[in-house]
Amino acid sequence: FLGTIHLPPNPYRRIDNSRPATITLPDGSTATTTSFNALRGQNSRGNNCLQCHLNGDTRNDASNIELGQAFIAPAFAPFYDRLGFWPTSQSASTSGFGFFHDGADSIGGAARTTTAERQTDMLAEIMTLEGPGGPLTGGERRQDTHAGVGQQVTVAGAVSNAQRSRIDQLVSIANGSAFAELIVKGRVDGQARGYLLVSGTAFQADKQGESRTLNDLIALAASGNPLTFTLVANGMGHRLALDFNQNGVLDGDEKTVIDDPDTLLENGNFETGLDPWYPGNTVTLSATAHDGSKAAKVGAESFIVVTKPAAPGEGYSLAGAYFSEGASERMEVGFSFWDASGAWISDSTAV
Repeated sequence: FLGTIHLPPNPYRRIDNSRPATITLPDGSTATTTSFNALRGQNSRGNNCLQCHLNGDTRNDASNIELGQAFIAPAFAPFYDRLGFWPTSQSASTSGFGFFHDGADSIGGAARTTTAERQTDMLAEIMTLEGPGGPLTGGERRQDTHAGVGQQVTVAGAVSNAQRSRIDQLVSIANGSAFAELIVKGRVDGQARGYLLVSGTAFQADKQGESRTLNDLIALAASGNPLTFTLVANGMGHRLALDFNQNGVLDGDEKTVIDDPDTLLENGNFETGLDPWYPGNTVTLSATAHDGSKAAKVGAESFIVVTKPAAPGEGYSLAGAYFSEGASERMEVGFSFWDASGAWISDSTAV
């Protein structure tokens, strides 16, 4: 189970998931790496940290030798969130959780180096570890979330240069990464809508057969339809943008029922009109229905009925009727059966 868990985005990595050479620590100091290989033991310290802290081992001999007890090697991936208590900085961690087993070791002690060069190399790399797609490979890879996931831009009116630049960056990331997708959510002409980037600048809409380009969406936002562009984890875009309940019917198509469903009679072959049904009083065709077919919209104090042969000399009628009585309303659908002489046999009605 734990192998299926994805860590949240690392806040110290860049939005495109690349690793910066210099990071700012909670106390305001900075750490810089020049190699990106310190954790492999390829700086002056020469200690390959990754062999214990990334390969999923349980107990390890090194801690037994140094500490007198075979501790589980703590994972480096969430290290940025295990910085201990920093009371002197308003922007620092105050959670009190440290990297060492008792939470007492400082961030410098966690890197366990003896020179400034070694410490800054190790800290810069540990704080920005690692991200899907590398630079670590093979058994060292962890299921970290792309650092850009969750980044958003909301456009409500004319798009600024800064907004367009960030949107273009999100599009580029989604097109170039196997670990992130770009969705757009908002209200268009008063209706909640969703769009998913499928390739280049082309977006699939949440209605079958409808698509938009990036420029189309920018134009919609500029004309008073607020839209939010969001990077999401790979594999989540279709559900979040197009089919939230994953029932195979796109969200926009499910919302096309504009008539009160209690006044609709469906699946009566109304695609070509009301015939052979007989309408009484006010009955019209509804453009849409729950299953995508046309329906008969039955008005107040109205009905619609069709007669079919059931057996030699017998027949039945299927009818729908809508009644309003003061503040109460009801829709009735039922069958009426009669014999060859026209004598009534029985009714079966559902309200």
